[in-house]
Amino acid sequence: MHEVLPSLTNNGSFTVPASSIHIIDTPEEFYNCLLELAKNVRNRITLSTLYIGDGPLEQAFVEQLRKSINDNSDLSLEILIDYFRGTRGGEKSSVALLKRLLPRASVCLFHTPTLRGFLKRILPERSNEIIGLQHMKLYIFDDSVVISGANLSETYFTNRQDRYIRIDNCKELADFLDKLVKIVQSFSFRLKPDGSLVLHEKCEVHPSDGSAVEYWEIAHSRLFNHIKSLPVNENTFGPDTTRIFPLIQMGIFGIDQEHKFLTDLFGSKNTTLKITVASGYLNFVDEYISLISKVGTFSMDVIFASPQANGFHEGSGLSRYIPAMYVNLSKHFFNTVRSNVRLFEYSRPLWSFHGKGLWISSTSSDIAATLVGSSNYGFRSLKRDLELQLLIVTNNEKLKTQLNKVDFRGIPVYRFQNIVIGSIIARLKLLQTIIAAAVVPYYFWKYGLGEVQLERCLLISGLAIFAIGMLVAATRYFNRLIGVISMNQTNEVIRVGYLSFWGSRRNQIIPVKDVVPISDSDSNPNDVIVKFCRYSTPKFLYLSRIKSEIVDKERAELLFGDLTIFKNKAC
Repeated sequence: MHEVLPSLTNNGSFTVPASSIHIIDTPEEFYNCLLELAKNVRNRITLSTLYIGDGPLEQAFVEQLRKSINDNSDLSLEILIDYFRGTRGGEKSSVALLKRLLPRASVCLFHTPTLRGFLKRILPERSNEIIGLQHMKLYIFDDSVVISGANLSETYFTNRQDRYIRIDNCKELADFLDKLVKIVQSFSFRLKPDGSLVLHEKCEVHPSDGSAVEYWEIAHSRLFNHIKSLPVNENTFGPDTTRIFPLIQMGIFGIDQEHKFLTDLFGSKNTTLKITVASGYLNFVDEYISLISKVGTFSMDVIFASPQANGFHEGSGLSRYIPAMYVNLSKHFFNTVRSNVRLFEYSRPLWSFHGKGLWISSTSSDIAATLVGSSNYGFRSLKRDLELQLLIVTNNEKLKTQLNKVDFRGIPVYRFQNIVIGSIIARLKLLQTIIAAAVVPYYFWKYGLGEVQLERCLLISGLAIFAIGMLVAATRYFNRLIGVISMNQTNEVIRVGYLSFWGSRRNQIIPVKDVVPISDSDSNPNDVIVKFCRYSTPKFLYLSRIKSEIVDKERAELLFGDLTIFKNKAC
């Protein structure tokens, strides 16, 4: 196994039959799986998630939990959620929904110890969640475990693609993970039937008001002792062997199994190694970027959400700018790494992408592995949040095929580096025009009162007309300016992201065969902006020749024809 994976000699593991592991493909299947398991459970249910939503699907799931525990007096129900995310929303919060399960259930909320004092008092709702969260996504029913990155909320049951793996008939693994959840509960808050929160009876120190050092020592010792209780097995692989390694990452408590594994993996000089990484929020820490770009020699594919597949797409307030931030982060990563590291955007109309994990294989070994769980491999996952992943290692051919299923990848072909500037200019120009047009009636009103002269009104009117004219001229380009073009793996379809009139992003899905090569269009190849035309319609978009990146040269030639027209291109 060492020729594929870094040393795991200090990590305990569980040997399981390959037939016990099942891949869940869709959000709907994920929801139905949880509902089915909740109906047929006999002894225990243990759920760990960031939060539980309040929609009809969540209501139905919680109602099934209530029915199961009321029908079976021997059934235990343990739930762990995050304190801040779980209490957000008042009557629509997770705690408001989960109260109906009490007193038969135990519902606990983890409060990060790093948010305390003055900072806790001034940070508003939502912003306080940046400091740290309970982020483990783990669902246990008797001896079956569902590990995922998905929360228990409607979008995760309908149109937010994530990863989900179900492991059946593995009592040892279920016991270990069940105990892990109960340990975190033991230094958390407990929900009471009246909706109030009290410290767990085993939590001697308040997480935000008590001694930070004493609280850390309690949490660290309980977690560390539990991890050490897992026997370390021989890492030799016989025929048809499948092994599961729990990797716990809780940097705030000095637990860093995932970090140690990834630093070894990303620093590997094994040229036969192939790694695929997925994250809905791609933001590697600098340490990982440095290892991938300067130390490792493996090939790597990275899958991340396109702006419209980002969970914050069309968000309110500052959240609406988060997708653009991740575009810039991915661009920085792309410009830093080696040539055999490729980036793929996940794009699916009306869907968002929340999938996360790793796929690991080697041309020199029959062993393959996948890492599945809650981590996004960024700073928060490393230092602030409570994360759990399962590393599944196998040489079973059927299971390897199932584990290696990766969703559609959009391959970036072209990027305009200054598209964000174009978006800002478009919005500022629109704002300028609105202000100018609004000022005209005001000045004529002032003129009617005799407070300003007619010449001033005519001057303001002229400026307003000029602003409108400039807006019309600017939108000729800005509301059709292309920021990114991605192509699917079969080179049949492209997704074109371009600016709308409002300065936001729009997408078009276009068959490659419908695109007119630039050399065949009526554009002047010496212009800074050239037309992007289609055979099927007279409408066209605009491409910038400068400050542009040709990310995939072969696909760009297939799409554009002659690439010499692009200046300052990065191939």
